[in-house]
Amino acid sequence: MNNAKLRALAQKLPSIPMVDEKGNIVQRVFMEGKYGHELLEANPDAKDKDGNPIKPKQRYVQYFKRTIPANHFENLSRIKKEKGMPGVKAYVFMCYKHNKMEIPEGLFDEPKPEPC
Repeated sequence: MNNAKLRALAQKLPSIPMVDEKGNIVQRVFMEGKYGHELLEANPDAKDKDGNPIKPKQRYVQYFKRTIPANHFENLSRIKKEKGMPGVKAYVFMCYKHNKMEIPEGLFDEPKPEPC
């Protein structure tokens, strides 16, 4: 399986979270700035972190965690080098199992050459 086929396979896989060496899901903290009127549109009763009412013209910063998705192509390339095709198939099965999805028919079938 060459890189083009690995990329095509990676694009078909469902998303899974990135996992570090210890098996923990990788999350990053992001910062987002919004004006008070944007926060009040979503929640008219919103309060700031001290419990004060939101001021429509003031800018507020919110911090939130977001799970980082795995890079399937990088993972597949590394696994192919380390474990070969059995490892690639195990990774694909794991991706579908993680998402509680059925593996589509013909995912590993080689395309048949067209007759001349």
